[in-house]
This record gives sequence, C-alpha cells and structure tokens, in this order.
Amino acid sequence: MSSDSVRAYRLVDFDRTLFDTASFFDWLWRTLANAHGVDGSVEMSRAKKFYVHSGDWYDYKFFDHIATIPELQSIPRERLIEKLHAATRPSFLFKDAAGVIDSCDEIITFGNRDYQELKLGLCPEVSSLPVTIIQESKAQYIVSHFKPPVMLIDDKHLEDELPEWVFFVLIDRQQSEPIVTHRPNFITINALRELTKL
Repeated sequence: MSSDSVRAYRLVDFDRTLFDTASFFDWLWRTLANAHGVDGSVEMSRAKKFYVHSGDWYDYKFFDHIATIPELQSIPRERLIEKLHAATRPSFLFKDAAGVIDSCDEIITFGNRDYQELKLGLCPEVSSLPVTIIQESKAQYIVSHFKPPVMLIDDKHLEDELPEWVFFVLIDRQQSEPIVTHRPNFITINALRELTKL
C-alpha cells in the first residue's frame, strides 16, 4: 500500500496466523492425558471425527469430542475450561506475532464460539483486540460489514475470494523471501513483522 493512502482497517486471522494451533492441540491432549488419564494420542487421532466441514473450512467440535470420553464426561464444561486456563503452558502465539498485535484492529476467526473462546482465553496478549467469531466465509463477512480500505492477514489462500478493495496479506512462514508482491492488492509475507513495512 502506498504511504499516502488511507490506512486500511486491519483484520487478522487467529488460528495458524497469530496462534500456533498445532502446538496448542498437542499441549491440550498431553495436559488432559496427564490430569485425567485420557489416552491423548488416541483422542488426537479421533479428533477429525468431530470436524464439521463447510467447503474448504472445518470447525472442530471440541466439546462434542470431550462428551464422548468417559474420563471427562463428568467434568462440567466451565470447570474443564478453568483447569485448562490454570494449567502451566507455553505461549501459543507465534514469536513474530507479539510485535504486530498493536498494529492490528480486530481478530476475525472461524469456528464455534466455545472452542475459539477457550483458545483466545489462553492468549492474554491479544485481550486488547476486539474479536469476531464467524461461521460464514471471511469474504462474506467482510463484504457485509466493512467498506474500503480493509486489510486481511490470513494463513489461507483467500486471494481469489475477496473483493478487489481488500488488501490481502498471506502469511507463509515457509517462504524464503520476506515479501512477495503478486498483484497490487495481494502479497505474501514470511513473518508477521513484515507488516511493519506496509
């Protein structure tokens, strides 16, 4: 974006963009295994049975999964969430996220509210940002709720779904170049710190 343009409202994705979902998922089942005798490896492999697909997107019904596990069935949901929040854990934010949170305006995340709020509650670093949890596509949400200019930072290839007035930033941490420009409204970055150059 040119330096003389109006600053775009910055929407940032949560899972796999700010939040290391894979590390969290591993920690989650190790923690439940250690505290309650759950076979974490078995439950991790069963998790996909609780995915609800919507096109290329999926929503993990974590609490539906929990309800099928004998060792956890008797624990009220609120108590389980409290125990997970109180458990010793690493930071699940990617290291390159800390320096850019203040430059973003809102988190937009897809999924069921209970599971997303569980994860968000484990990241006090993002508590200053408003959060919108959606069940529709991000393109649909943006078109129906925003006017230009808007920037979206996400780990999924959404560049062909978004209107031209959305400046799309794809985070690809495997990319060797810091910034690659594909077209005027679509770039790829290999670290969130590159947002400070935009």
